[in-house]
Amino acid sequence: MTNADFKLLVESLGFYNAEAVRDYFKAIGFNESINVRPIQYWLNGKSVALNMPIPDDVVEHFKQLEQMKIELSGQEKYKKNSFLYKDKYLMWEKFPELNGLPSTYLNQLMILVNMLHGYREMQYCTSY
Repeated sequence: MTNADFKLLVESLGFYNAEAVRDYFKAIGFNESINVRPIQYWLNGKSVALNMPIPDDVVEHFKQLEQMKIELSGQEKYKKNSFLYKDKYLMWEKFPELNGLPSTYLNQLMILVNMLHGYREMQYCTSY
């Protein structure tokens, strides 16, 4: 996978910067030895010049998150959902299967749900 492909993939999943990717890795205990700098290189296209390829397990993990997004988009609870969350902990309480993911993952999932199943007006959930 090229750096550009990787950047498109992770952004389509709601990871908009290297810190978000790193925070996610820490939250789920995945590749905890990877620092922010290599992730920045992957997202900025510098890893090729520096001979720091994106590890296969990282690529595969994000591909699995994309597949999960597609599968979740068909579930009734997401079809009926009309809330977005700025607080990931609120989101995790409502959708425990998204535990560890940033709240922007749900935003991207709901874009897909709206495209596949019809537009619905969304609003932010700001309290428990």
